[in-house]
Amino acid sequence: MIATINYWARHYQSVWLERAADPSLADWLRLACLAFAKHRANGHANFAPGELGRLLAKPGPDGQLKPLTKSAVSNAIKRAKDRGWISKESTAQCLVVPPHAIAGGCGKHYEACRVHPYRNSLKRQTDLRSA
Repeated sequence: MIATINYWARHYQSVWLERAADPSLADWLRLACLAFAKHRANGHANFAPGELGRLLAKPGPDGQLKPLTKSAVSNAIKRAKDRGWISKESTAQCLVVPPHAIAGGCGKHYEACRVHPYRNSLKRQTDLRSA
């Protein structure tokens, strides 16, 4: 077996938020950028009902921002999951960054998520230790 060195670097969440605001990017990628922009140390990024649609709004023909519909948000979540940018347990209320992709953020890595059961936060601790 060949050992792989997995270097890491910090990332600024504000940059990911800027990328999420770019309407020229695909909805699924903008949504994944939001996950990286808003995740806490436990890897979870919580959103209020309808918040993702508002954050992913795009200019309409009249130039006014138009929020994404629930179905467009659902499709973006599905595509981001299928491409491995967010974890399978992600929902419109909580986008979860894959545990192998990040470390750090505000809060504690063992912090409970208001959307997902506490055991997911405990599982994340185990995943981080075995990575």
